Amino acid sequence: MKGYKFVIADDDSVISLDIAQMLQENGHTVVGIANDGLDAIKLTEEMDPDVVLMDIQMPLFDGLSAAQTILKTNPNTCVICCTAFADDEFIKRAESIGIAGYLVKPINERSLISTIGISLSMTKRISEHRQQIAKTKNKLRDMQIVDQACAEISETQGVEHYKAYRLLQKTSMDRGISMIKLAEMIIENSEKGRLRILKEKLANALDCSTAEAWASISNKSISDSISCIEAANILLEDAKRNA
Repeated sequence: MKGYKFVIADDDSVISLDIAQMLQENGHTVVGIANDGLDAIKLTEEMDPDVVLMDIQMPLFDGLSAAQTILKTNPNTCVICCTAFADDEFIKRAESIGIAGYLVKPINERSLISTIGISLSMTKRISEHRQQIAKTKNKLRDMQIVDQACAEISETQGVEHYKAYRLLQKTSMDRGISMIKLAEMIIENSEKGRLRILKEKLANALDCSTAEAWASISNKSISDSISCIEAANILLEDAKRNA
């Protein structure tokens, strides 16, 4: 196992020093020692360790709460909890937080090194799985953007969807720009055009300036947490009903 950077969090300095010595003898580096959960969070932010060895029972901020805070900010950090007992409730909460492993005190060198290896492997697998999910989500998003752009091309140019896709693909190659970027530009321009038309229609319906119509659309969009186009359509329908 290559050398890793560690933060140790335990309110018992004797235990912290014993663990630090075992780690150093096995080629690892201890970059910080904390005596409570708040110090552990601060040290993790400052030192960016590979592994945090976290005692559960500590003053000010308990180990599981500190671990939860650390993993929200640094989900790829390997956190191992150290406890005098490990009942079902503890294990369930630790798993829900994302703890990679746990050690039952008193800690010996063999169990320490073994648990570190297993926990690091688990953290790596979880990180890779998380990255794969993110890639899949991005791929689906890209497909939706391209599909939306093709629908816009199909509608404006009166061509079938597959021909719109080929046109998008050819334009992308001719201009040396990615299909996703080109699709985003088409969607943005289309939405701007629709919004401009809706703004003008609303100004006519309300007998006001386009600036006043735009202010109404913006306020509606913000207050209802909807898009400007949705807000404009709602206001336009209201104006027609009240005419």
